[in-house]
Amino acid sequence: MKPAPASKHILSIVIFAAVAVTSGYLAWQDDRFSDEQLNFAAAAARRHDPDLMKYDSVYGEVHAQGRLRELHTPVFLSMMEMVLTPTSYTDLLLPFRVMAGVVGFLYLCGMYALLWRQCRSSTIAAFVAILSMTITRTFGDWFWGVG
Repeated sequence: MKPAPASKHILSIVIFAAVAVTSGYLAWQDDRFSDEQLNFAAAAARRHDPDLMKYDSVYGEVHAQGRLRELHTPVFLSMMEMVLTPTSYTDLLLPFRVMAGVVGFLYLCGMYALLWRQCRSSTIAAFVAILSMTITRTFGDWFWGVG
């Protein structure tokens, strides 16, 4: 029989849940999106309606033969469709708002597991996992983290 998880791991998961909820709340309130997020939203809309943007040079069939819109990850587009289908594709940026907390929580738990395995310190593993979720400017023009 496996031993029960230590309380230090449960505390870390509670902290990660709080960080993920905060991240999801901030994503829900923010109206700024990156170009890549807008490209994903356009690809999801194009995948839903093949006649949409038919003559567009990036997503259309005429100039690019549809190759550029196929570069996006089909799994992520399918996850976007799970959120967009019940809302009838009214808000194409809704998946980014909804998935921010969930993906953040999964990232934190995965990073914690990797770091804890390496250093065997739950405090350091939790701290570095949370720190790696933000973009941090280091010496010079270097950046660290996933943001």
